[in-house]
Amino acid sequence: MGLKVWRKVPGRILLLGLDIFTFMALIYEGYNQGVMGTVSGTPGFIAMAQIGTGSKVTNSTKQG
Repeated sequence: MGLKVWRKVPGRILLLGLDIFTFMALIYEGYNQGVMGTVSGTPGFIAMAQIGTGSKVTNSTKQG
């Protein structure tokens, strides 16, 4: 059935734990989006992914 430790945690502590977990997930997602946004605009990535030439994307259907 699985381990259900969360059932024994008091309400306020459980809410605080969920808030911290959610905060960390959102921070990570924002960081990830920033890194990939920067990487996907570089000429090396555009050439490697074969979506254009130089720093210009010419095949936007493959860009994502």
